[in-house]
Amino acid sequence: MNAFDYLKISQYDNDNQKDVVTQYCKQKLIRTSSFDFPLHLSCKINDDDNIRNLIEQYYNIHKNLSFSDLINQALNQSIILNQSIILNQIVYTYTQIYEKIEYKNNNNLVVEVKLGHFKSGFELRRVIEEHY
Repeated sequence: MNAFDYLKISQYDNDNQKDVVTQYCKQKLIRTSSFDFPLHLSCKINDDDNIRNLIEQYYNIHKNLSFSDLINQALNQSIILNQSIILNQIVYTYTQIYEKIEYKNNNNLVVEVKLGHFKSGFELRRVIEEHY
């Protein structure tokens, strides 16, 4: 349903737009797939061009997919959609406490809080409530 809404296609016209919807869904699935997806595909017994194409699409989609790129993309979309009003967002990541994350152009717009700094769920809840 989201694909039809995003592509502005009626559900009832899906026979005419089946390839467009399928391609959109495939890109979303590849984008959200785990990092071992190409490995699983490469272990397939048949050496199919479709498998090679999927692996190539995976690497094309993921080549610029870093945490800082995702943050910058989200901030840029917020700016475009809201005429310079940034929506508060919470992003969970599995980085270690000592790791530094670079936010290329938006250092002043991002507040980074690591879960390891909290002693209780209450502290975390308080910070989240203050954020919003």
